[in-house]
Amino acid sequence: MLKKLLASIRVGGIKVDTTLEKGEYSQGEIIHGRVLIQGGSVKQEINRILFQLKVRLRARGAGVSGFRDFLWHTHEIADKITVLPRETKEIPFSFTLPDVTPISFPYEGHFLFAKPKASPYRFQVYLQTGIDIENSIDPSDHDEIQIAPHPFVEEVLRSMSRLGFSVTSVEPNSMDYPMDRTFYQEFLFAQHDMKNWLSEASLVHLGNGHFVLRIETQKPDYRSIMEMLDVNERKIRFVVHEEDIENEGIHLTEYLAEQIQLIQDKVTKELSSNE
Repeated sequence: MLKKLLASIRVGGIKVDTTLEKGEYSQGEIIHGRVLIQGGSVKQEINRILFQLKVRLRARGAGVSGFRDFLWHTHEIADKITVLPRETKEIPFSFTLPDVTPISFPYEGHFLFAKPKASPYRFQVYLQTGIDIENSIDPSDHDEIQIAPHPFVEEVLRSMSRLGFSVTSVEPNSMDYPMDRTFYQEFLFAQHDMKNWLSEASLVHLGNGHFVLRIETQKPDYRSIMEMLDVNERKIRFVVHEEDIENEGIHLTEYLAEQIQLIQDKVTKELSSNE
């Protein structure tokens, strides 16, 4: 049974209700729904039905406040629809959520996101329906849907947890990666057993299983400014495939452990040589 999710629209006597199969979807999942149109007292033409997936980014904390909405994805039913007086029409629709749609945060339904209460950012995802009558779009109110992690994202986060890293904050990053999107959701980590070589770790999913794990390390006390350039940042770029998340992601965890260990060995050597 479809779950009533979105607000009704009333335009020129026409009533439009949008329903979805459920209220929670994973990144990259296909959304299935239906639009129920009820005619008014006169015949009317709907030029198109427009669905807009929007992300509301809320910020609260030192130096940041308020919220801003970002258009993340657009889907439309472009066929003209004639609605006779008192007629009822039901139109199915479906579209795929981009796999970099921000995960709803805080996301209480997942243990990986239960602790980082200090994050100043909140991510909310909405679906808005609009109908085009006489070239005028009349939208409904925003209605929130919950976005869960893509299986690849979830397994990488689990691997990081197995290696002693916990998510401390989830923030938008609009500077450090190719801007196919307005921003990417970035996960910041702390290590349970903090070592003197590690400053911070962060993770970004760029889509299609492509990840960047950025390791911020302690800066060695170099004498030359040129020697200090970029020495405190290491990036691990990797791609996750279906086979990588089999067997509870053992191979993925081993790979990340090896890459992080290589960075640790190198940085530890640099630090010791400058003591």
